[in-house]
This record gives sequence, C-alpha cells and structure tokens, in this order.
Amino acid sequence: MLIAADVMHGCCGLYIVGPRLVPVPLRHTNVLAKLVDFSVEVEVTQTYLNLTTVPIEAVFVFPLDERAAVCGFEVTIDGKTTVGEVQEKQQARQTYERALAQGDSAQLLEQKRADVFQMRVGNLQPGQQADIKITYVADMKIEEDAVRLLVPTSVAPRYHPWTESDPIPRTGSLTSDAQDGLELRVVCMMPTKITRVHSPSHSIVADLATATNSSNNSNSRICVVTLQGSGATHLDKDFVLLVAFEEPHRPRLAIEKGADGSHACMITLAPKLRLDEVPAEFVFVVDRSGSMGGKKMEQAVAALQLFLRSLPADCYFNIVGFGDRYRLLFSDGSHKNSDASLQEASRAVARMEADYGGTEILRPLEAILGSAPVPGYERQVFLLTDGEVSNTQEVIQLVGSKRDTARCFALGLGDDCSHELVEGVARAGRGLADFALLNERLESKVLRQLQAAMQPSLRDVSVDWNVMVNQPSENDSSGSSGSGDPEPAVAEPAAPAAPGAGVFDSLNAAAGSLLDFTSPAKTHRSQASCLFVQAPHEVPPVFSGSRFLLFCMLKPGVAPPLRVCVSAKTPDGVLAVELASSPADVFEGSVIHTLAARELIRDLEEGRSFLHRRPDNVPAMPAPAEVNAEIVRLGVAHKLVSSRTSFVAVQPGDSSAEAVIINSSSSSS
Repeated sequence: MLIAADVMHGCCGLYIVGPRLVPVPLRHTNVLAKLVDFSVEVEVTQTYLNLTTVPIEAVFVFPLDERAAVCGFEVTIDGKTTVGEVQEKQQARQTYERALAQGDSAQLLEQKRADVFQMRVGNLQPGQQADIKITYVADMKIEEDAVRLLVPTSVAPRYHPWTESDPIPRTGSLTSDAQDGLELRVVCMMPTKITRVHSPSHSIVADLATATNSSNNSNSRICVVTLQGSGATHLDKDFVLLVAFEEPHRPRLAIEKGADGSHACMITLAPKLRLDEVPAEFVFVVDRSGSMGGKKMEQAVAALQLFLRSLPADCYFNIVGFGDRYRLLFSDGSHKNSDASLQEASRAVARMEADYGGTEILRPLEAILGSAPVPGYERQVFLLTDGEVSNTQEVIQLVGSKRDTARCFALGLGDDCSHELVEGVARAGRGLADFALLNERLESKVLRQLQAAMQPSLRDVSVDWNVMVNQPSENDSSGSSGSGDPEPAVAEPAAPAAPGAGVFDSLNAAAGSLLDFTSPAKTHRSQASCLFVQAPHEVPPVFSGSRFLLFCMLKPGVAPPLRVCVSAKTPDGVLAVELASSPADVFEGSVIHTLAARELIRDLEEGRSFLHRRPDNVPAMPAPAEVNAEIVRLGVAHKLVSSRTSFVAVQPGDSSAEAVIINSSSSSS
C-alpha cells in the first residue's frame, strides 16, 4: 500500500508517491500536432507501466503552451478506453479520491498554472499498462511572416519570493525519464503554398512529398515534419517550428458551426502600419538573477545593445537591472538620448552579469510604473527575462493596473522561458510578447518590438459584428419575431470621417473595401448584445505585422454575420476594413468554439471579462463566486481544463484489489 502525498511543493516529474518519491516507468511519449492555418491541435500520448508488485499512484507535472486549451483526456487500460469528464475542480478531486478508495483505477488532470499541468494516475495495478492521451488546441503567432508552433518540453525551475504561498514544481520535463524518449510528428496544412519550414530549436526533416496524392493536388500546401534521426529522442528544450507560406497577412473571417447548431467566429488580421513615430520614453527592465547565468545573460546583453543602437533621436531612456534587488542606470530618472548617455549605457550593459540573486520582479516594476513619465513622452517598458518566478499573477495584475500610463513589452529569453509570465505581461500591458531561444538571432525580434513601441498606441479599436436580433440561423425557424426588418445588435457606424493614410493598406485588396467612417460608439450590453459574446471582451490593440485575433460566440439559433467591420482610430484619421462571408464559407467543427471559450475563461481569470464591465462601460466588481461559476460553466460546456475545472476518468477495478490510500494533503490547491 502506497500513501499519496502532495509533490507540488518539492521535486516533480513522474513519481510513485509514498514515504519517499520513486520515479515511475514512463515508457514512451508521442506528440502528434495537426497545424491548420493559424491553429493547431496537439495530441500527447504517454504510456506508463507499473513494474512493482503493488498498486501505485503516480504524479506527473508537465508543461503546455500558455495559449493552449486542453479539451480532451482519454485513458486506455487493458485495451479498454475511458473518455475523461470535465468537472468542477473540487468535485473532480472528490471523484478521483472516491474511486481510488473503492479500488478503481482513476486519473486526474489539473491546471496548476496557465502553462503547467499536473496529472495523477491512481491505482495502477501491478504489471498494468496505461496509455493516456491529452488533446489541446491553440492559436499561433506570426513571426517573420511565418506561424510559430511551440511544444514545451520542460517546466523551468521557478524562484519563489518568501511571500509566495503556492510555489509550482522546481523542475519537470515532457519526456521525464521515458525509456523510449519522445516521438514527435507535425502535419502542416496551410491555405496557400508553403515557402519555408524551419526549426530554430532542433534538427528536423520536412517532407512535402507526402501530399502527392492529396485531393487538392497541391502538395506544396501540406508538409510533414519529424525530428531528424531514427525513432524517438529525449528533448531537453522547447520545440519550436516556423512555417512560412504565401499571403500570411491576408485577412480572414472564419465561421464554425458547432454540434449544437451554434456558431463561433474568428477574425485574424496582420496589417502593415506606416504611422509617424511618437515621442517616447523607453525603460528597459533586465533580469540579472542567478537563473540568467551563462548564455541567457549574454543574450540579454546583446538584445540591450541592439535596443540602444536602434533608439530614435528624440527619446528618453533608462535601464533597470533586477534580481533580489534592483538598480537604475540613471538614478535621477530617464536621460535624453545623446552620444554621452548612449556611451554610458553601452559600457554599463557590457559589464552586466547574472549576479543579483533571486528573481523578484514585482518591486522594480512597482517603482517604475509608479513614477511619473517624462512629460510629453509616452512611456514604453521592455521586460527582458527568462520568467522564472512563481508570483506570476501578481506581476500581471500590477502591469494591467498601470496600462493607461505605460505600455509593457516582454522578450522571453532562453530555451525554457515561462510563457505564462511573458505573454501575460504583454497582454495586460497592451504590448507585444516575443521569445528567443539561445541560438536564435535577436535582430528581427528587437526591431519588431521597438517599432511597435514607437507607433501610436492603437487602443481604440472597434468591431461591428453585425449580428441581427431577429435573424434566425438556417436550423432555427422560430427565431424571427415577425416584427419587420431585423434590428442590428451593435451600433451603426457614424458619419464618414476624413480618409486615413492607408494604414490597413495590405487589407484593401483582400477585403474588397477600405471604409471611411468614424469608430462606432462603444457597444452597451442590452437584449441585443446578449445574443453573442466577444473574446477577448476588450478589443486588443493593433500592431504592424502582428496578428490581431478576436473571437465571437453566438447563441444557438442566431445566424452568423455576413460581414464584420473592424475600425481603428489613428492620428491620421479613422481607418476600417470590412470582412465578408457567405453561408458556403461556414464549416463544421469545434476548434474555434474551444479557442473562444478559452479566451472567455482567460478574461474571467484576469479580471477583464464582460462581468467586469457594466453596461455603461464602467468597471464593475463581480463577486468571486459569480466569476468562478461562469468559469465552471464554460469549462464544463466546452470540456476545458481551467483554474476551476479538471478532467477526471475512472475505470472500475477488481473489488478485491488493494486500494491506494489518499492523504488529505493531496487535495490542497
């Protein structure tokens, strides 16, 4: 009999839990990714074998993409497959513990952080093998005119400030101690011709010939990628794949019909912006903690030197190094860009080392964001870090609370950087997130972030979904009230304004029109707007060359829009683009529904959801119970793991089998 204990506060990996932690045999890990346009579906299948003479419980902590929506969980034992069920988190734990106490085999999949998950495999009988398959979907970013696929393979060690009460595991790996390593296969199916396939992290084999017999007779649109070498391998760093294809910036309005008849929409744009630069104050916040030692620090120094050499003439700047303490280069505040200030900064950067101890990022950010910016200059903060902290949510909340006075950009460094922190800071600070592996070139990433920071902040972006109140979908004949013309659910555009400067010029030909009208008034929640919900609720800012992504989920019975208008206010005027669709463009599936639900849950978790805004657009303070209930509703309805929902699977066992006893500590958060 083995006693289960909570391993979240100690080592991690795959372990038999008992009086001491013993590694369990993980025989094999297989990763199959299906990349279609800008989205990806990933199946991770792991094979466990109990070689002991008693029933065991094993605990495995592993990473996933921060943008992932975990939507599938299957367990096969002795040839019988059980499909996991999503339940409220505490209910799922009770289901799991009750099954183990009764002698049944059970598995529990929980989210510990946005990019860290824990799986418990309980009552695996002697000699028994378990095949566990986890499925998730994610949207992908554009980088250098290519989509970037990330498959995390390790959980980086995290520094825990002494005030942090819920640290995450110190280490972890997707392959762990797998005897046969990891096998990875990526199938790429792009809408246009693939022009380049490249991995900055690993040696790969890209086979475009496998699609020779495909029905579309265009084998250049399909590619199969595997790791170089025969068989499986042990991955010691995150796997990154870049797939470039023709017309990656073409705007898209994708409409998906779900099994219940509801529709979900996805807008994706990647405009090319040419706007006059605005005067800015640049503050570079550089991680100098011990975890940045070696090549990471060299990478940070190289990035900083690039930033300094690329600064515009009319700007102010400062550099802040941090670890368990922090220090400003210019203690009296940001200095004007000049030959003298640049030389002083360059010399200081060249001397930088990872000698500041632990990673405590909160205090320097509080000091920077709490100080007054240079009058007449917009403050732009750049965070350079490997993200190895555990108080991630506190940092993100701080950045979000100050985003009206400073934009925050983040550059993640290293092969096992925390995507939760880097993506979260950029999202909360209305900036951009980029990542650089140790062997990746920095020039394009640095210039992309700096160019985005020098542009006007295009935060006033509006979307008119043109959802009609009385317009039923094709499978709902009862949706019309017979009251005449359908009423639009969102405000109509106001009178035309002066033409803009062609900001969305790359969209004109593809979309068919570039509209000249002022931004629609803010949409108030009403009986019309409750027909659909937008995710994220607050429309994200627009950056040149970066992907603008927005979802909309419609209630069952509401017809999808025939056109969607996106408009943005710029210093040169209001510019807009219209994206059209037809019933023939609607396809059946669940990926867009799942991604939209994940965005809605993220809004709720980060305090920026529709519940956090009143109809007059004034911030609201919903009760935690109301927020949690909505997260649970979405998680259960769309079969998603979240901060409040988990997957659980139970296989009835031999009533005479010895049960694993669950210690109460295993139920802690």
